[in-house]
Amino acid sequence: MFATTKSIRANTAHPIIMVLLLATAVCLTLAPPAFAVANVDIFGTVSAADSGAGLSDVRVDVIAVQNGVPTQVVATATSDESGIWVATVLADGQYLIRYFVPGGEYATLYYPNSATSADATPVDVGVFGAYVSARLQHPATISGDLVEMYTGTGINNNEILLHGRDSNGEWPVVATVYSDGNGAFMFEGLNPGSYIVAAGAAESDSYRYMGPSNADGTSNVLELAAEQSANVSIGVYRDNEAPRTFTDLSQSSVRVGAVVRLMASDDRSGVAQTFYRLNGRALTAGASMTLTKLGLNTIEFYSVDAAGNVEQAQKSTVYVKSIRESKSRPVKR
Repeated sequence: MFATTKSIRANTAHPIIMVLLLATAVCLTLAPPAFAVANVDIFGTVSAADSGAGLSDVRVDVIAVQNGVPTQVVATATSDESGIWVATVLADGQYLIRYFVPGGEYATLYYPNSATSADATPVDVGVFGAYVSARLQHPATISGDLVEMYTGTGINNNEILLHGRDSNGEWPVVATVYSDGNGAFMFEGLNPGSYIVAAGAAESDSYRYMGPSNADGTSNVLELAAEQSANVSIGVYRDNEAPRTFTDLSQSSVRVGAVVRLMASDDRSGVAQTFYRLNGRALTAGASMTLTKLGLNTIEFYSVDAAGNVEQAQKSTVYVKSIRESKSRPVKR
């Protein structure tokens, strides 16, 4: 009887032990590993550099950094009416904080269009999170006008291009605006950097667009810091006249192998290209030709200026003599 009872108890204990072991395994499976990194918060405030007042509706991007290189935005937050924002990230990491104000009212400490993150706000986040405070500056501004040089009249609804220097020293177009009824234009919300302003030439107009310059005419390149403004005046010349082209032929006949040169001039926009056709052959771009055909040669030529005006084709003839014909005969005595 005792043995039977002991056996029953042993048999009853086996399922209980199995259940306990299974429960333990499940708990171990679901439990986070000992080395797991918990999420923590980055608390921050953003305010205006000039007044110190908190800025609301500022978008805050938290950018992860791996091996010293910014990778991607891992969290985004928006500041409240007091300029306070909160973003959740992984602890034990390094991040860069980027600020963006809708409408470009303020520049950021990490400029969105810059090729480098050197001006970003670095943050090392530990198990207790981090606190970041930032004061944002007003952006740079470029204003100016587009006028016709001879009359001073503003040119309206014309494309104005803003070129910014990148990390490779190139000048890509970073913004485009159009001049108003008085020829005025403005670029706002600009990051600090180097810029060139230029007018875009429409195919239908006849203006020559000159290089931009500062208001004092000292430099074409604008070096702008935060909260700085600059004024640019772009003058253009109206050009409705075609260029004029001449040959350097001073006589009606030349020796075989002679070189004929074409000389073109344009008072306003300048000569863009000269074309000629020798003895009915294919049209050729160039300003000089060598005469190798004996006898009468026909030259057709014209030029095009920078404003797109095309000169009416001209024609000139010249007689090419052989070397024997060119030699002068001795005088008999």
